[in-house]
Formats: sequence, C-alpha cells, structure tokens
Amino acid sequence: MTKREMPLFLNGQENRFNHRNMGKTVMDKIKKYLQKSFSISHRQTVYILNISALHFS
Repeated sequence: MTKREMPLFLNGQENRFNHRNMGKTVMDKIKKYLQKSFSISHRQTVYILNISALHFS
C-alpha cells in the first residue's frame, strides 16, 4: 500500500466499522439517496476529481 492509497484505505475501514450493524438497510439508504440525487456532466465530474486529487496526494 502506498502513501497515496492510505487515506482511501483508512476511510474504507472507518466506513465498514461505523456501518457494521446496518445489514440490508444500507442498500435501502443508498437507493433513497440515489433517487434524490441529480446527474452531472462529464466536465463537472472531471473538475471534481481534479480538485479532490489535491487532498489525496
């Protein structure tokens, strides 16, 4: 694991720990959030990834 991957790994472990007792309700929550969300363009996605890359380098 590289230094760059460490924050992603730790965030994943934290998420798993915090939601360890959720069971099937997690998928229901994800479905609810996706239904409320809106789509964004490819340009917006690239912009978001570029500005968030600074936090992971």
